[in-house]
Amino acid sequence: MLKKEEVEKAVLSNALTENESLFQLLNYDEDIFTTINNKKIFRAIQDLVNSNSIISVNTVMAVCDVKQEYFIELVTYQAYKFEQEQLLKDLSKLAYERQILKVAKDLFLSVKHGEKDFDKFLDEVSNLPERQEIIKSIDIAELNNINIDELCSQDNYLKTGFESLDNAIIGIFNTHLIVVAAPPGEGKTTVSLNIASNIHNGLFISYEMAKQEIYIKLLARYSGIDSMKIERLKLTDAERKKINDAKEIIKGLKLSVIDEPLGFNQLISRMRKEVKLKKINVIVIDYLQLIFSASGTNQNERIENMTRILKLFAMQERVPIILISQLTKDSYKEDKDPTMSDLRGSGAIAQNANTIIFCKDGLIIGKARKGRIGRINDIGFNRETSEFYEKKLDQNSFNSYEKTNYFHN
Repeated sequence: MLKKEEVEKAVLSNALTENESLFQLLNYDEDIFTTINNKKIFRAIQDLVNSNSIISVNTVMAVCDVKQEYFIELVTYQAYKFEQEQLLKDLSKLAYERQILKVAKDLFLSVKHGEKDFDKFLDEVSNLPERQEIIKSIDIAELNNINIDELCSQDNYLKTGFESLDNAIIGIFNTHLIVVAAPPGEGKTTVSLNIASNIHNGLFISYEMAKQEIYIKLLARYSGIDSMKIERLKLTDAERKKINDAKEIIKGLKLSVIDEPLGFNQLISRMRKEVKLKKINVIVIDYLQLIFSASGTNQNERIENMTRILKLFAMQERVPIILISQLTKDSYKEDKDPTMSDLRGSGAIAQNANTIIFCKDGLIIGKARKGRIGRINDIGFNRETSEFYEKKLDQNSFNSYEKTNYFHN
């Protein structure tokens, strides 16, 4: 069995040489480490991540006040490369136990001197950060004990706010990666923002628009006033009243916005913190091709890595991600509906996504692992007011390309 110091070295060694191990480490803080050298190296990794720099033994060593001999020692722990998740959980457990012991010691000394009561001690223990539990496998037959109504409960799906869309894809499952793609001006940002607003308690991460621009889109949607008219302040008294009413609606959305140019490592870390602190229900990222990532030798590899990790994030956190993507220029032709081959950057986008929605004169379902594929005729797009809307609510008006299938793979 590894000693605590050896586990810390193995964790850092893995993070310095393999991306997945690095992403796993970034979910924790420096409290899991006990030695000064290991804390310094962890802080150096965080600083490099925050500056969108490449992470390697050489880059960390260059900015870290730790002797080269110690880094050479670290790279000898490669035998534990595929045990990073378990190693981190072990360190997290030890850190948690240290925190409890510290609180208990403080209580003992304080009570001894008459400075603290037991109720306050219980408050301090309850406020200790939670540690991640080890996830165990289960026998699939155990699910026999769950009522089918509970197993297939619609509580596992978030409603998009568009009944025609929900009829087609059942809703947004809470572990899915949904890609929304379109040529410029067809509403890919608008429909994603509309869905996030409808769900409530969402997180919108924009690489393209400032938060003020996003806010104007929301004002236009909920007031029904042309966004250009709002920006130019050419408003009547009646329209200003509508703007004030729209502001009241926006108050209740609980929609968080990030408009910083985060690198991919920063993005993952930031999303995890937001999910933990704000109990986020859905995340929108606008858009994939603008995210900087040092992982991969070319754009296709980088996109493949990012979409795979985002999908794993959604599964692990049980928070769906709506990922906006560009299309190739061939998809801009007026007489052509987009297909999955039009996704710009990598075939991995189509492979990793659970659902793909195209925007072109409305909405088209290009892929639906739970649902149907084809054009939705009942949803229209108003560019002026930044809103997709239901034309009518008719479950039978959904047209597929060739045939309609449920649970389409």
